Amino acid sequence: MKKYSKRIEKLKPSGIRELFDQVGPETVNLGIGEPDYQTPEYIKKAGIRAINDGYTTYTPNKGLPTLRKAITNYLTKYDIKTNPERIIVTSGASEALHLATQTYINNGDHVLIPDPGFVSYRPLTKIAGGKPKPLPLKPQDNFKINPETLKEKITQKTKVLFLNSPSNPTGAINNPKDIKATTEIAKDHNITIISDEVYSEIIYEDKHTSPAKYNPNIITINGMSKTYAMTGWRIGYITAPKQDINQMLKIHQYIQACAPSISQKAAATALNKDTKFIQKTIEKLKQKRNLIYEGLKNTEIKLNKPEGSFYAYPDTSKKGTDKQVTKKLLENNIITIPGRNFGTQKTNQNHIRISYATNKKDLKKFIKTIQKI
Repeated sequence: MKKYSKRIEKLKPSGIRELFDQVGPETVNLGIGEPDYQTPEYIKKAGIRAINDGYTTYTPNKGLPTLRKAITNYLTKYDIKTNPERIIVTSGASEALHLATQTYINNGDHVLIPDPGFVSYRPLTKIAGGKPKPLPLKPQDNFKINPETLKEKITQKTKVLFLNSPSNPTGAINNPKDIKATTEIAKDHNITIISDEVYSEIIYEDKHTSPAKYNPNIITINGMSKTYAMTGWRIGYITAPKQDINQMLKIHQYIQACAPSISQKAAATALNKDTKFIQKTIEKLKQKRNLIYEGLKNTEIKLNKPEGSFYAYPDTSKKGTDKQVTKKLLENNIITIPGRNFGTQKTNQNHIRISYATNKKDLKKFIKTIQKI
């Protein structure tokens, strides 16, 4: 009989992915965090050109120098001062998160995780031997980080803090004042901040503020998937102090070697091009955000207006628990995600997550259906 690692046996499969197994030809899928638009043609052509030019071999472990230089230049727009030697190109931001958790978490370390927050933070912490601890984000705070709450949750065992702005699942954006205060609190308590910024471009009324603007020792993670509709190309990246990158590189060398060479060439082209595609994309997503917000405005469903990403986290408690509501919606061929997947706070059971990065027809069906169930 096979014996499995106890820490892996205790891990639960992704509740989100289980729902996707129920997708049929007529199903409206508002569960998947993936853009409904295609990778721009100029990026596709760059990938094809890379194949034709023979870029089908390994690259340097850290990634192509041209791409790391492009990332360095790109990050200056967020006042992040880095250089190509302080960057590792990864197979998606997911690998970057894995590198970070393996590098900074020891057995028994406490890790503060936004609650509600991205589903991968807790299991990645457990795989690294850490203990996930919730950092409550409250509806009355518009799901933004509250520095006073952070102070209350810090103990002598707290070693790492995850930040995610714009947020998955809420669409909230932390304001500069609170971000700066958070970096100062973390510094005072010798806590490493892992800042997941994959939605940094997808902001509607404001602009993105990175914690690394206030502290160069922040671990910043980003990628190409969401902004450029490159989810299948698997390109992310992580930037950190040089000595930290040297530690992460050891893990990256053994589990990945390098990110896909063809995708790296395409990503470099994407970052060196103008931003018209991004501007058009954000305008379209903003229209869909407004459609959802206005459609639910005068109903029993409460919704804090999303400020970024392409998610909404409505309070559907008047219709039942999160599982009851998602079940009723599924009976009407609409997939959404129960809020309990995003944290341990009981209040998450009042919410569901929807992705509005889909067509307006499907969004209108959701608005109409949820009012009837």
